[in-house]
Amino acid sequence: MATRTLPPPVKACTYELRQLPTVPADLYHHALKNSSHVCLDVHTPSPSPQTVKVAFIDGRSGKQVPLILNINETVQGLMNKLKEQKPDLRDNLHLIYNGKPVEAQQTMAELGVKTGGVFMTFQKCVGG
Repeated sequence: MATRTLPPPVKACTYELRQLPTVPADLYHHALKNSSHVCLDVHTPSPSPQTVKVAFIDGRSGKQVPLILNINETVQGLMNKLKEQKPDLRDNLHLIYNGKPVEAQQTMAELGVKTGGVFMTFQKCVGG
């Protein structure tokens, strides 16, 4: 009876060298009975990050505030965090991301916010 050896298991896309166990040939799938080598390529997708590190720049003073946000957090939640850290910000706080104004109900995921992103304040001009 011929015996065959199994390749080592793949753990988190790294290989571990160890002595291979021998397995009787009748335990293999019939399609592999006459094959000498079989390759199994396993790819596990990396999980998307749940938090992102962003910066907030106050347009009036130019000061930068680093923040860690949950990807499912809304812009309103970001505004509340900013008001906690910088109480001098007014109630009419307006933010832009990637040069576009953002709405309070939008989430960070909807905006495509990634680590290193920058939010800035702007002032709406009133007049005619």
